[in-house]
Amino acid sequence: MYCSKLFSERDDRFTFSKYSRSKTSWNQVALWNIECISNHNACKPSPVAVSRSNFPARLIGVGEMYSTTVKLIETSPMNQLKPYMTLSHCWGLHIPLCLLSNNYSEFLKGINLDNLPATYRDAGMTTRELGAEFLWIDSLCIIQDSDIDWSLESAKMHYIYRNSWLNLDAAAAKDSTQGLHFERYPLQVVPCRIEIHKTGNRRYVDSSRPQEGLKSNSLILYTRAWVFQEWLLAPRALIFGNEVLLWDCYECIANEIYPTRYLDMTLPWMGFDMKRAEFRNS
Repeated sequence: MYCSKLFSERDDRFTFSKYSRSKTSWNQVALWNIECISNHNACKPSPVAVSRSNFPARLIGVGEMYSTTVKLIETSPMNQLKPYMTLSHCWGLHIPLCLLSNNYSEFLKGINLDNLPATYRDAGMTTRELGAEFLWIDSLCIIQDSDIDWSLESAKMHYIYRNSWLNLDAAAAKDSTQGLHFERYPLQVVPCRIEIHKTGNRRYVDSSRPQEGLKSNSLILYTRAWVFQEWLLAPRALIFGNEVLLWDCYECIANEIYPTRYLDMTLPWMGFDMKRAEFRNS
């Protein structure tokens, strides 16, 4: 058995499901989101960043909860940018569905969910479930065969992520076909409980196993250099690991195993050992 920590009390009931898209997991994500919105001053948007010139030119409108389509939305008619989410993902060897000059008008009319790769489809559903109307995905919101559009939109990239409400990290997916969600094995992840009768107290063994799902050797996304700026700029991120979901914002890092315990405020699996806020304020 791997044993890294002992706690006199546990923060929660260790409710952990086999699949990260379960009601249990999403209830926890909703709690993290509410806590961050309500109580984290450091995570509030900066007024300087939110101006019309910094808007992304396009967003994906995710539609109603049970809609079978999403569609491309031009932001130029908007007087105020509505909350949107962003996606960090690996393109991999499978070139994902892309916005091109010849399908632009078609995307404005709508894109069937069945035509989206799994990661994009899951990201759209996540955006719906968390109550946002819009999602930004690089390959669907920048015209991929237009050098002019690439030049314009890439110059706004730091604003696009900085103004994102929540960045979705497809951390364990090697390409867009794998999706955000992976089957987990709770008995391999949830810490063991040990009764110590001599003292009459309970002790909980924190196995090192829960962190396996957060290490760079299993999270391929964090081997990509550009992800650093996306992680740094977005005020908060929901990380989809192969074993756990993790919430990461300027004031909190928590996962499904310890959802109310503020974990060490460093991200060694990203390849560095500094806090997000330290980068932001440097």
